[in-house]
Amino acid sequence: MAFGNGMPSRLLAIMGGILHLTGDQLVNELLWIFNEVFLGDSDEKQRTTKFEEAVKQLIEKYPDGKSGFPERRMRDINDACKTVVCASLSHNSAHPYLFRSYPVRSNQTSNCLLWQATRATTALLGLFGEIHIREGFAQQIFSSAEIRWNNPMNELIQESSKAFKPSEPSITCIVSIGSGHPRHLSMLDDKKDIFRRMALDCEQVADHMERRFTNQPDFYQRLNVQQGLQGLDMGDITNVSQIISHTRAYLEEARTLRDIDLVVENLLSRQPRVPVNSISDVLPSGYANESRDAILQVEKLASKPTKEELGSGYQNTLADIDAQARDHSAHGRHHDALRLRDEALTLRKHRLGPKHPDTLSTMHDFAMTLSELGSHETALQMIKQVLKLRKEKLGLNHPDTLVSKHALASSYASLGRHQDALRMRDEVLTLRKRILGPDHPETLWTMHDFASSLFDLGSHKTALQMSEHVYALRKEKIGPEHPETLASMQMLANTYARLGQGDDALRLRKEILALRKRVLGAEHQDTISVLQDFAMSLSERGSHETALQMVKQVLELRKEKVGPEHPDTLASMHALASIYACLGQHKEALALRDEVLTLRKRILGPNHPDTLSTMHDFATSLSDLGSHKVALQIGKQVLKLRKENLGSEHPDTLASRNNLDVIQGRRRS
Repeated sequence: MAFGNGMPSRLLAIMGGILHLTGDQLVNELLWIFNEVFLGDSDEKQRTTKFEEAVKQLIEKYPDGKSGFPERRMRDINDACKTVVCASLSHNSAHPYLFRSYPVRSNQTSNCLLWQATRATTALLGLFGEIHIREGFAQQIFSSAEIRWNNPMNELIQESSKAFKPSEPSITCIVSIGSGHPRHLSMLDDKKDIFRRMALDCEQVADHMERRFTNQPDFYQRLNVQQGLQGLDMGDITNVSQIISHTRAYLEEARTLRDIDLVVENLLSRQPRVPVNSISDVLPSGYANESRDAILQVEKLASKPTKEELGSGYQNTLADIDAQARDHSAHGRHHDALRLRDEALTLRKHRLGPKHPDTLSTMHDFAMTLSELGSHETALQMIKQVLKLRKEKLGLNHPDTLVSKHALASSYASLGRHQDALRMRDEVLTLRKRILGPDHPETLWTMHDFASSLFDLGSHKTALQMSEHVYALRKEKIGPEHPETLASMQMLANTYARLGQGDDALRLRKEILALRKRVLGAEHQDTISVLQDFAMSLSERGSHETALQMVKQVLELRKEKVGPEHPDTLASMHALASIYACLGQHKEALALRDEVLTLRKRILGPNHPDTLSTMHDFATSLSDLGSHKVALQIGKQVLKLRKENLGSEHPDTLASRNNLDVIQGRRRS
């Protein structure tokens, strides 16, 4: 599939994808167009006329046995190479206008003349003028697509689901070819220039794509001249010798040669990597368009006054972005925080470099926000990268390095790797006690998480003792209503519940719920979390109907705030199914558990403790409805997996063994 990025790439996509030019022909014809259009003095109108004539001659020269100029249209040829290029409507630049060489079921765009599509997709303010294309009785005006669609990789990913059927082979790789690294922000001249160049800065999209496919090594490849072209403007396009010189230098670099070899190897192998119907699922829903939102943010920032032109003002702008991101995170608006942190990370990489401590801090925050949104595996890989760089730059015992190790342990826990989390937390706790002291807030936070790991591994009594110790210290040092103190209270309540102290758990959860509503608000994620815990305590005490209404409320709030497939949303669905079972509504419980099991297997993995918990309950629902034989088979599978992943004496393993005995007893009776 050929998808044009910047203006030259869109022209190449049409030349290669539709006209079927070979590599040598592409180079020769591109140079011919350049000589025809740019040599000699000419204004925008003259260049536009010359370019139109050159494009028409090119189409006539390569008819490919089909309709030639002037009748040839975008969708005249429906062959193996699907080609799509972006353009921008003058009256609606918020969304790209896609010229396609193939039909789609919905939102079909104009099948205009091929030369018109080529002109529309290469229109660029100051270089080539706008073009008017009649479509039925309406006339569409296309102008600069370069401002917003210089690197429309997100649009490519969305388009792939329209261009290919879910049954077609998986995608092998994505190759993005850039047109030179942008100059750093410190080199910009004025606000107008900031707006124009930052909008053109497609590297922000490239950075996002690299992070998006962290779990698919070498799936996304970006080829882009890194040095030498930063100072070139659009008006410098005639400086061919400088462009060729820096491009050759880039092509001779060892890393570039390696990347090109990987691209060729992937294209030749055609090895399926990512299914068409899941390529947009790599990051949480709502994140696919963050690069577009980031550009909108850039446009807003460009109009803001600064104390010095991108001097101290640059730092002030980043400080503003960081502050807004922290505020969004504190109020549970993690999608908004993610967009801002993505922007800050791109800016810091370009200004300070990828290994600067400030860049690493932003990268750490970006990873933690991903984790909040449920993308634990992607967050894990990014935190590992930050930890490695911090060890190299700052040392093993630096506080920032310990922050990364602490975060890595949290990622392990989220992924159900509780032994790894416990080991890492033990290591961090020892270092923080020695370096910061036993009562330091960060030491207490690590101790809190260490107790959580003990809880996850079934050591509930030890976890209770440590949680009581942390709670007492936090209450004394930071106050009874501090969010960290409330987190300790919630940990205590959870431990009481697992130890069978239901009344204590209910009392404490009721108290936490009232405090969190007052301190954080009724719809904050932490408040919603304890509301579900309180509902489950009510259900355990027999108030199933009241609990049912509360959990339904939690489920709706989580669907709205974090999405229908977030792990927290799945936890609410799991809880709702449990209450249905308590009310004797076994068909409803079975249907919901079946849905949650499918989602957890896909999102968390088949061996994650939460997946096994749903699988355990699914077997129980089957047995409740009389399908004892199937329930027994699933129950045995859960027992085997829990033994392997949690150990023979873990409470969940013992619960599986007991559940099997119950199912076998029902089957015999």
